[in-house]
Amino acid sequence: MEYNESFFHPLFKAKLDELQKLIPCPDSVLDSYKEYDGKIKKPDLIGKTIRVSECQFPDLYQRIKNLAIKFDCKMPKIYLFEDFYYGMEAKGAGSPWLEISTKTLADLSDKSFDFLVARELFRIKYDVVKWAAVSEQVIRMLGKCDKVPGLDMLKDSFLMTYSGWSRCAHYSADCFAYNAIQDIEISIRSILTLIMNNIKLAEKVNIVEYISQMKDIYTLDDIVSRFTENDEKIPYGPLRIRTLLAYASVGTLH
Repeated sequence: MEYNESFFHPLFKAKLDELQKLIPCPDSVLDSYKEYDGKIKKPDLIGKTIRVSECQFPDLYQRIKNLAIKFDCKMPKIYLFEDFYYGMEAKGAGSPWLEISTKTLADLSDKSFDFLVARELFRIKYDVVKWAAVSEQVIRMLGKCDKVPGLDMLKDSFLMTYSGWSRCAHYSADCFAYNAIQDIEISIRSILTLIMNNIKLAEKVNIVEYISQMKDIYTLDDIVSRFTENDEKIPYGPLRIRTLLAYASVGTLH
């Protein structure tokens, strides 16, 4: 698969290659995920959500289908779940599905909603969901072998590699989604809405001031602080917005 489009973080491919080299027999790990993790989640997925289809919430189904066609992405199954939080996430591996909180569907504007859908379609189209599922399964497998000397260090090392790639994937997904709606303000406010879980407060954030918070992070130049920063799978909010602004200004992350 090619990763040379402008919206990809420049380290995405290198970080993915590094991650894949650490995963022994990824197909077997994926089979293990499908056999256990995938099956254990399926009853709750079906029983605690509402499936979106051509007969159930048809307008929403068609909206997401149109976006999937536009981005040449396989149409995922869609499920609505009740939650107090804003959220939308593609899950699964071989046949990913999309979970959307009812709060997200009810409150967000059309463009903001499309921004979040585009992010998740990116993750499906470019196998981010697949490699995230495989990586999480490897971490669980290593965690069950913690009595074997040295495996705890291997687990930590793998987690750092996985987290580094995951952050690059999130940066790329943000830029891909911005390309989809071509509105930097709504893109930024959509990210802030997820972070703050409040639309009105997200609209009041001073973006320049918010980004400047990273100065304090950079001054924490010690091993513990750097470890905490580097094991984050999702980039810190100020960094996401700064990266997105940089991309929107020049049209590339390279």
